[in-house]
Amino acid sequence: MDSGAFNNTADRILKILLLEEGAEGAIQVERALTNASLRHLLRCVKTEAAFRAELATQPHAVIADYQTTTVPWQRVLQASRERLPDVPVVFIAGAFTERQVSEVVAAGATDLISRQHLVRLAPAIRTAIRMTELRRYADDVQEQLAKSESEFRSAFQNAAIGVAMTTLDGRWLTANNTLCEFLGYTEAELVATDCNGVTHPDDIAGDVELLKHLVAGHLTSTQREKRYLHKAGHALWAQVT
Repeated sequence: MDSGAFNNTADRILKILLLEEGAEGAIQVERALTNASLRHLLRCVKTEAAFRAELATQPHAVIADYQTTTVPWQRVLQASRERLPDVPVVFIAGAFTERQVSEVVAAGATDLISRQHLVRLAPAIRTAIRMTELRRYADDVQEQLAKSESEFRSAFQNAAIGVAMTTLDGRWLTANNTLCEFLGYTEAELVATDCNGVTHPDDIAGDVELLKHLVAGHLTSTQREKRYLHKAGHALWAQVT
């Protein structure tokens, strides 16, 4: 897993792509980001072709004029999501309604921010990048857990010795193929019973006594020879750890 998932955005220089027709608007955005002490490189473009080309540089965030006359905001969002699905996309506008905000966010944008409140721009970008990185980290953790579980199950099932997992009260949770073949039961049949059901009656008391010591913490592990009962009825000696 990449420990860089938790790097603070304040420690990095963020590449930010801005789609803005007017020079004054670009200056306002630059000023807002700088005033917020966001370390950044701002690349400003005016056309859709230039915007699509700059997406290839993989910016950390996208800012676009919601009311640009050359490129509808829906197309800006679509192009960004097609190329960079996880990158924050923030729209800015002079005036808008709550319905428009809901529409933009529901479509997948990060936010729609008023030009009169560009102080919100840098925090929105920081938060969105942070959330994206946390999601990626969570996905990595989940993938590693799934891999570890798969490896454990493979080792468990393919072990040359009988291996099982049980509860403290002796119920079978799972058993590998070697143990099932040794006892003559399928795993489903074992899970439907308990350890005492396949233990020789004369050895049950010894199992109970050892379990008491384990639960009490007097022992960390045990090893003993005991007799199991095969499904066919005959006794089988085994060393149990």
